[in-house]
Amino acid sequence: MRKQIIIDGKIDLHGYTQDQAFDSLSRFLSDSCAEQKRLVIIVTGKGSPDKPGIIKTMLPRWLEYTSLKRYVSSYETAPINFGGSGALLVKLKKS
Repeated sequence: MRKQIIIDGKIDLHGYTQDQAFDSLSRFLSDSCAEQKRLVIIVTGKGSPDKPGIIKTMLPRWLEYTSLKRYVSSYETAPINFGGSGALLVKLKKS
C-alpha cells in the first residue's frame, strides 16, 4: 500500500529570473509557514539533459544556505506524479 502524499501548496518558478524566483519563493515559504502548511511543491522544470536550468541548479543552494533555510525541514525530488526531477517536495518546519 502506498502512502498518500497531501500537498499543502505549490509554486511554479518557470520563466522567472533568479532574483524574481528567489523573491517569490521567499514570500511563498514565509506565507506557507505562517499558514502552518507542512508539505509544498516547488516546480523548477527539468531543463535539458546537458544543461539543467539555473533555478533548478540554485534551488537546493537557496534552501540550504540562505535565509530560506529557516523554513525548511527537508526536501527531496518530487514523486513522478508531482513533477519528478522538475520539482522538489519540501517539508516545512513548524512555526
